[in-house]
Amino acid sequence: MPSRVFPCGRLAAAVCVLSCALLSAHLEATTGPVGETEAGKLAALDFRPREAEHLFNRAGFGVAEAQARRIAQAGLDAAVAGLVTAESPGEDFTDRRAVTRHGIRLPVPGEVDPDGRRLYVDRVRSQYAGPMEEYAHWWIAHMLAADEPLRDRMTLFLHGLFTSSLFDVRNAHEMVEQHQFLRANALGSFKTIVRGMARDVAMLEYLDNDVNVRGHPNENWARELMELFSLGDGNYTEKDIQEAARAFTGWTDENHAFVFDRWQHDDGDKTVLDVRGRLGGDDVIDIIFAQPACADWFASRLLKYFEGVEADDTRRAEYAALLRDEDFEIAPFMRRLLTDPAFYRDEVVGQRIAGPIDYLVGSARRLELAVPETLVLAGGDILGQRLFAPPNVKGWEGGWAWLNTSTIMQRGNLAGVMLGRVDVSKLMQNEDFAEGMGAEGEDKPKSAGFPLGYGAVLRLQKLEWTPAIDITDWLGELGATDDAAVIDALLSELLAVEPPANLRGPLLAEFSAERERAGLGEQDLLDGGAQAEILLRRYAHLVLSLPSAQLN
Repeated sequence: MPSRVFPCGRLAAAVCVLSCALLSAHLEATTGPVGETEAGKLAALDFRPREAEHLFNRAGFGVAEAQARRIAQAGLDAAVAGLVTAESPGEDFTDRRAVTRHGIRLPVPGEVDPDGRRLYVDRVRSQYAGPMEEYAHWWIAHMLAADEPLRDRMTLFLHGLFTSSLFDVRNAHEMVEQHQFLRANALGSFKTIVRGMARDVAMLEYLDNDVNVRGHPNENWARELMELFSLGDGNYTEKDIQEAARAFTGWTDENHAFVFDRWQHDDGDKTVLDVRGRLGGDDVIDIIFAQPACADWFASRLLKYFEGVEADDTRRAEYAALLRDEDFEIAPFMRRLLTDPAFYRDEVVGQRIAGPIDYLVGSARRLELAVPETLVLAGGDILGQRLFAPPNVKGWEGGWAWLNTSTIMQRGNLAGVMLGRVDVSKLMQNEDFAEGMGAEGEDKPKSAGFPLGYGAVLRLQKLEWTPAIDITDWLGELGATDDAAVIDALLSELLAVEPPANLRGPLLAEFSAERERAGLGEQDLLDGGAQAEILLRRYAHLVLSLPSAQLN
């Protein structure tokens, strides 16, 4: 990787190549189902800082190491009790921000008269982009503050499950209302969530159920309800979808609210999953939840999301039974999972590739750094996770799909922005960077060669935002007074996983050499002024750029 666009030059390139290979081998070697022997070892969980950090990586968005020690001291039961609450969140953005109340649905750009483009752009800013960005900032602020970490973690899961895209819905108010519903019910009943999504205006429009009428049923919602939201492929037939679509005829919207148009509803007999009758939409949902496959499917999705590995049949059956016993309430499921010793097994801890939002929010929290919400929102766009605009109805693929040579480089660049080490204006002028981002010539619009998010980060820096962080003081509080302690502290504090065994040596040797070239003694690390701070930020940047930093 070119040294101009990656921290610490040749060292970083060598470490990156080494860590990429180790990362792949590490995940392949440690990923697997929990067996009887391993389960026996975990019968009595020793809840240490490592386990506390894992808990908050998965049930939230990361935690600083000092806080992990305090959480471990308080104990697992207290930690989980603080995370799992079925109460609705206290603050409702929609009530607090009237600007989103009277949104209008915008035409698609191709429908706009060329003479009206300026008016269209103004409407996009005032009715579409502005309110949506304001709401996204509100949500990201909650993630960064970690005031309700599990609620926001579950909301991100549901946001990627019940997908709707602002680019298709074209109405900020409706997207905000959908998200507020998901967030309010994120630890409540999955049945309530599915029923709510069936009536959600953004979802009705996204999956075309607003035009699902008697005599001409639209199957999009019925298909995704069964395939992606409740049963999974193979647990229904095409005939079930066709009949369910008839049951949801007349479920539409008017003036940004759900309405049931009985004149457009097909009231005839239907057969869905072997149940016959004059079925309506709610009847279909009841039938779906009565299928054993529904609890199996949802338990499997939750286990895969929170553990990062596929659950074996025994584990999936155990948690599916729990869902059925608790009538699909999410809070009891999460309480059991987060206190389950198997949740802390070696195959799970530190083995999940962090999504872009995970990486950005987690890095900020480990640095104990206040970053602007714009940086996280724009960074998610750069790295392939644009909130409120998933790529398709299946949401973000996750896992290895998050990582390639370009996205690892961009994650490093964004970490550099957080640390005040990367100037985006200079970065975007770099030929190697532009080539890596796919720019194809000077006559090509800048937005075609760079993710739109870089423009937002550039504007942020032009407004003279700089990170309020002092690595020297931070490491001093940790007692890192020599080269070895500095490297150990950076690796321990900034990585959610144990670093590769042969990584520390090269890092330490190069750090010592750079310190000496800068004319600094080890005793100068904590009182060497700006020169020491530059060196320390450089290596913090390097650690956050490593492939190992992409795991949690």
